[in-house]
Amino acid sequence: MREKGLLICFVMIVMLVTGCGNKTNVPALELPDTEEITAVTVITIDGFSCSCSDREWIEQFVSVISSAQATDKAAIQDYPVSNYYGEFIILNDEEVMECI
Repeated sequence: MREKGLLICFVMIVMLVTGCGNKTNVPALELPDTEEITAVTVITIDGFSCSCSDREWIEQFVSVISSAQATDKAAIQDYPVSNYYGEFIILNDEEVMECI
């Protein structure tokens, strides 16, 4: 009987320490409306830069990026080898609206 009580106490402590599977809340990525975006510049890890102002491509880009979801699974990005992997720069004329 006492062993059962100790086991239950141990399980409760383990659940309390691990947080019972509590996930951290990651804020959703907020992108501007596609009508406001005039171009998207992509810069790769090698420093190669490409800018696209095609309306159809911009709409597809925003659709894909906005559908991304945070996960609680470990990924390569959790411990990156490099500090820079490239970036997406979202422009409205010459003004930078967002940099991902």
